Amino acid sequence: SESGDPLGAYYQYAFEFPAFNDYPKYGVWPDAYYATFNMFGEWNRTAAAAFERDKMLVGDSTARMILFDLPESFNMRNMLPADFDGPPPVKGTPNYHLVFKDDAWGYAFDQLQDWEYKVDWEDPQASTFEEVKILENEPFTAKLCDAPRWQCVPQPNSVKLEGIFDRLMFRVQYRNFETYSTMVLNHTVNADGMGTAGIRWYELRDYHDGDGWEIYQQGTYSPDDNSRWMASIAMNGNGTIALGFTISSDTIV
Repeated sequence: SESGDPLGAYYQYAFEFPAFNDYPKYGVWPDAYYATFNMFGEWNRTAAAAFERDKMLVGDSTARMILFDLPESFNMRNMLPADFDGPPPVKGTPNYHLVFKDDAWGYAFDQLQDWEYKVDWEDPQASTFEEVKILENEPFTAKLCDAPRWQCVPQPNSVKLEGIFDRLMFRVQYRNFETYSTMVLNHTVNADGMGTAGIRWYELRDYHDGDGWEIYQQGTYSPDDNSRWMASIAMNGNGTIALGFTISSDTIV
C-alpha cells in the first residue's frame, strides 16, 4: 500500500517466470517476500522465489526477484514457505520451506523435509536454496481414496468433495519466542484407514542451539466419523494453538 489507507492506492509489480507459475503460496520475512509455485511447462516442477521487500514497500521499480526453478528430478511440489507473526526472526535467519512425504510415495518413512532459502541481495548469485533436514514423523496415510481429483469427502448428496491430501495446507506459521522458535503446520490424512479425512498437525521447535528444527509435538485431529480437512493452523504469543477447518459428512453440509 502506498499509505496507511487500505482503500488507497497500491504499488504494483510484475515479474516474468519461465513457465506457468501455478498454486502460489507466500510467506512474509524480514529480508524478502518468499513464494513457492508449482510450475507447468516442458516439465512439471517446483520453484521458490524471493522478492525484494524493502524496495517493494516504497514503490521502487527496481525491486528484484531471485528465482530457484528446480529440476524435474526434485519432487518438491506443493512446498510452503514460512510466514512470521510477532517478533521477527533474528537478522540473517533463512526462510524455511516445508513439504511432507508419505512413505507410500516411495520414501523410506513418513517425513517432513526442511529447506532453507538464504537470499543475498548484495550478491544474488550467492543466494542458496537447499534441503537441510529431514524429520521423521509419526506414521500416517495421506491417500483417502482412488477417485479422480481426490473427490473422496462425502456430503449430503451423491457428489463428493476434493480431499486435497497431497500437500501441506496454507500456512506454515513461524514465531520467535527468543529462547526458541516455533513453526506450526498441517495436512490432511486418512484418519481411520477407511477414508475419513482428519488433520495431522505439528508444532516444530528450534532451540537456537545449532541443531535445527525438531518435532516438538504432533497429532491427528479426528474426534468422530466426520471428515475434517482444508485446515489452517496458527499459534499466538502465549503459545496457544488454534486450528480452523472444513467439516463434512453424508449428514453435514
